[in-house]
Amino acid sequence: PLIFRMLWRRARHATRPESRELLESRGFTEPGAKRASRIYRENAKLAALDGLEIEPELPERGRPAAKNAANKVAAEKPELKERLKQRARRLNARRRAENSLTLPFGAGTAVIPKGLSEGEYGQLMQTLRACRELLVTQA
Repeated sequence: PLIFRMLWRRARHATRPESRELLESRGFTEPGAKRASRIYRENAKLAALDGLEIEPELPERGRPAAKNAANKVAAEKPELKERLKQRARRLNARRRAENSLTLPFGAGTAVIPKGLSEGEYGQLMQTLRACRELLVTQA
């Protein structure tokens, strides 16, 4: 997964608490960060990643050439700028739809990731019950 690639690139020499802290800063819950950190370490051990004597390839800073070219064209032809924005919105919506469930509500939408475990689903339901007073408006 992408998160494991990020851990290998940025935190492969970090302590367990440092790895969990990094994961939590990326949006993981505390139990989720502990689990992901443990699974990453198990996979790294299995793949013998510690024995690799290479440095990870980090992406170059700045925008990729394709994005730069698209922005240059958009700057020269303003009518294309809006089409590029619309296309980006459609692509992002499609990616979200593949990886999550969007629930429409009168007050907005809730996006829930697909592939929750039974435990994570239970946590979600407990959180919703605990936050009921904050979420539900009394009519």
